[in-house]
Amino acid sequence: MAKDTISKPASGRGSRGPMRSDAERIAALEAQLPAMRRRAEKQLLKAAWKAGLFDFAFTQPELRTLLEDALAQEPRALSRLHRRGKEIGRLRNRKRKRERADLARVKALLGGFMTAQFRHGPDLHAELAGDLRDHLAGHANPRMAASNIAFMAGILDDPRWEEGPADAIASGTGIAHEQQRRNRARRMILIGAWVLDRRGGAPDGVSGVIDRLIRDELANFLARERSAARNVALLEAALGPFRGRPARRDEDKHRCPDI
Repeated sequence: MAKDTISKPASGRGSRGPMRSDAERIAALEAQLPAMRRRAEKQLLKAAWKAGLFDFAFTQPELRTLLEDALAQEPRALSRLHRRGKEIGRLRNRKRKRERADLARVKALLGGFMTAQFRHGPDLHAELAGDLRDHLAGHANPRMAASNIAFMAGILDDPRWEEGPADAIASGTGIAHEQQRRNRARRMILIGAWVLDRRGGAPDGVSGVIDRLIRDELANFLARERSAARNVALLEAALGPFRGRPARRDEDKHRCPDI
């Protein structure tokens, strides 16, 4: 999936060099944990020896009660080891959220790309719409599969279908234009998930058609988008490198639906 590396030149007072990705920071912090545990264990054993704890025999329940009573006497500051573990957990959670957001963005971009191809080429839509329907029907939850097919009925039947305000209001709650925006994003993500699922398969089937479109047309499509460099980086991380931008442009073919 998309890389979360942030690389910026060091600048300004107190700079410590290039910023590291969450994955790099997690790895660096986890590498410190064994030494921190050893120091904490050594410190605890040293204190136990000084207190004469090893001069007496304790059962496991007695020892546990002794430690619990000591810890319950007053609020205590958390150890560095504990704080480091919490920091790693926070970074992992942030990394997961970023990866989910990046994957949704990849799907939305691929969905916008394929929708633009459908609008430009009705024959392409006629060739691929059935497979898109089959993909939607293959959802593990039959109710969700039926819901997705009903939701996508307009674009499955007509490559130039556009949702009107009345359709948007009927499909959900809230203001029409906001519901339209949410519905459009959902359609793009569903189509993009299909593209990701089908790419890289047999070259003489649906997968071959999708792979050729990605190779020949995707770079040109992305060049017309806002945040083109970021989008290219996200998609190359998900798909691998694809062909550079062609010299010619076809305005209609590379017009992206708002996503």
